[in-house]
Amino acid sequence: MVEDQGLRPGVPSTRFVADIGARAVAGHQFRVAERRGDWLGVWNLGDIGWLHSPPDDPKVVPVPPQEQSQVVVPRGKDPIPVYGEALPDP
Repeated sequence: MVEDQGLRPGVPSTRFVADIGARAVAGHQFRVAERRGDWLGVWNLGDIGWLHSPPDDPKVVPVPPQEQSQVVVPRGKDPIPVYGEALPDP
């Protein structure tokens, strides 16, 4: 269980269905930190979370190289506003 600093700082995530913190869903992309047997350690929310993904029956699959690290470049010369927030936010 990875703590979600943005949703509930200092409170561990749970397995309750309504707890949306630190949840891996289809379509998410993660950076692999390490593998231990059937477990895959991935970086999530600044910590390592563990996913069960045996090599002979993987639940997590690599992203093809052409889909990694895409860069978006704006068109024109006008500035484009960027919205977001750094977490954890004091």
